Amino acid sequence: MERDYSGWFVKYHIDLGDISNAFPQIVLMYRDPSDLNYYRFAILGLIREEDDDDNSFLVLSLPSNAIR
Repeated sequence: MERDYSGWFVKYHIDLGDISNAFPQIVLMYRDPSDLNYYRFAILGLIREEDDDDNSFLVLSLPSNAIR
């Protein structure tokens, strides 16, 4: 990232479809799936391994759950 906070890029990509299969309560059925607020969750943290991005993970808050 540049000093002026420009130059962002996508480093991680997650598939919320897999998470919604295991935790269907995160899907807001009354919304359009293309809506950015279709899933109900909050990112609590991104835990990064110092030398190994393959072992990095997100901690998500779901309704009545927190998952890694």
